[in-house]
Amino acid sequence: MTGVDCIAVCEPEEVPAVSYRQLTVSYASRYKDFVYTPAIMMKGLWLEAAGFTTGTKVDMLVMEGTILLTTRRPPEKPLLRTSLELGALLAAGKRITA
Repeated sequence: MTGVDCIAVCEPEEVPAVSYRQLTVSYASRYKDFVYTPAIMMKGLWLEAAGFTTGTKVDMLVMEGTILLTTRRPPEKPLLRTSLELGALLAAGKRITA
C-alpha cells in the first residue's frame, strides 16, 4: 500500500463567536409540598466549547426578560505578592523553575 497523498491541513473546529440556542422553561417540583417552580436545564458539549467546563464558577445577571451567564475567572495574584514570594525563595537559596 502506498501512503495517502494529501497536503490538506486539518484544523480543529472553531466555535463560532455567537451561537443562538433555544430553550423552553420547564418546571421542577418539590415533593414535600408539590410546589412547581420554573426551571431551565442546559447541557451539552457546546457549554464546554464556550468556556463553561465542569466545576467553573458562574456569575448570573438577571433582568426582566434577560438572563446573562458569565464564567468567573479565578483572581490573579497581586504582582507585589508574587514578587515578594520570588524574593523569599531566592533569599532562601531555592532554585526557581518556570
